[in-house]
Amino acid sequence: RLQDLSLHVNVIPAWGFQYFIKSEYPRINGHIKKAIQNADKNGVRVVGLGALNKAEFLNAGGAKFVEEMPDIKTRVVHGNT
Repeated sequence: RLQDLSLHVNVIPAWGFQYFIKSEYPRINGHIKKAIQNADKNGVRVVGLGALNKAEFLNAGGAKFVEEMPDIKTRVVHGNT
């Protein structure tokens, strides 16, 4: 059933504690944004943010990226729905 499904995993180079240091937010969000842009460029339909990458305090559950990149076709989801 999943034979035609292609999956890819990106890892953000940050330790868990770094997500709670405000000065790290721009760097972490930059990595996430670049991953979303690359996914969109490669025709990926959905990018799912997991764990701390979807934190409200970091990027409003991914809403920040959707607002900053209104022309992307890739859907950004956080899995909390």
